Amino acid sequence: MDEAKDGWGVVAVLDTGRRASTLGHNYPYHTDWITGNLTEGSRHTLRVEMWKGDSFWASDYCTVTA
Repeated sequence: MDEAKDGWGVVAVLDTGRRASTLGHNYPYHTDWITGNLTEGSRHTLRVEMWKGDSFWASDYCTVTA
């Protein structure tokens, strides 16, 4: 979900390769659900990326549980 009219796009990246992105969409924008079965209780890594033109920022990876 991108709720700031600042030109930055938000991308969530899961270690399975799944990506949810607001890139290329006008403010305000809520991404569609990225669906698929993850085994209940399985652990994954996730990070958030921020993009604005050629500028890029990424969070540290965090561990999440399905």
